[in-house]
Amino acid sequence: MLFRPSGARLKYSAVAIAREVINKHPEVTWPYRMMTAWSAMSGDLKTAQWAAKKLLAAEPGFTIERYLSRPVFQGVPQWADQTAKGLRQAGLPEH
Repeated sequence: MLFRPSGARLKYSAVAIAREVINKHPEVTWPYRMMTAWSAMSGDLKTAQWAAKKLLAAEPGFTIERYLSRPVFQGVPQWADQTAKGLRQAGLPEH
């Protein structure tokens, strides 16, 4: 099933999954990116900003621009736009 971050319930479930991965594997950075975007899109800016801070500590050079240049986003511009919006809302750097 393709993840479509359009409903609050779906986003909440995605955040819960990211949180579970973080709890088990705090050294892995991808769930911090996802938690940042999905929490912000769900309106939970406190969690989004916490995850963004953890992400920047683990990846000091992280930028939204660099992240969106990854091949996974090339064929799904709507997903890329929604993810970028969440990352921006959390305060991550654009460039």
